[in-house]
Amino acid sequence: MVLPHVSGVVALVATLTIGACTIASDPPPASRGVATSPPTSTSGAGSATRAGAEPATSGSSKAGSSEQPETWVITPGAWGPIKVGAMAKDLIAKGYVVRDAVDACDVKWVAASSLQTLDVYLEFRFGNPDALDTIAISQSGPRTPEGIQVGSSLEDLKKVYGSRLGSKYVRGEGYDGDVYVLFGDSGAAVFYLSDENSSVPIGRVTRIELVSGSTLENVAVDGGGC
Repeated sequence: MVLPHVSGVVALVATLTIGACTIASDPPPASRGVATSPPTSTSGAGSATRAGAEPATSGSSKAGSSEQPETWVITPGAWGPIKVGAMAKDLIAKGYVVRDAVDACDVKWVAASSLQTLDVYLEFRFGNPDALDTIAISQSGPRTPEGIQVGSSLEDLKKVYGSRLGSKYVRGEGYDGDVYVLFGDSGAAVFYLSDENSSVPIGRVTRIELVSGSTLENVAVDGGGC
């Protein structure tokens, strides 16, 4: 009778020992909950990704703002992304040009109002009526990489451009005098100086025209008018 009793005790101890080991080996409920749901570290990584995406979106917005006309730079033959020689259909697609409701001077296309508010005009007056021939700027704001704009002095022009600056006499409906010309890869920048009839002090840049041409002989200037 003793042996069965001892065996039962041993069996009971063994059962309790195995059960304790099983309980110890199982993860606590909190651990099991973490295992069945997204880990905290993964969630943190997701939050970091989202947080990182927001500055990227903000950066894209800032990049977009740099494409606003107010930030565009004047270069010979071009103002920002708009270049002399561009076709009207391409400029219309980008929102830079619209059909002229007046058809003044037999011109079909004009700059969109967003550009005209900056006193910048796109002209289609010579040769192909659908090809941009002149970008005319008559207000301070748009400027060259060197800072030249409407209102700059002749001394400023000569100081900045030196021997690169040419000049020629122009007489037309709206101008009678010398213009100063700077050439580049996309054409020319023509600087008109003010006179006593201008709102800009005499001897300062009153208008900048970006046109085609590579020499003083073939640069496209006409002194204004239709």
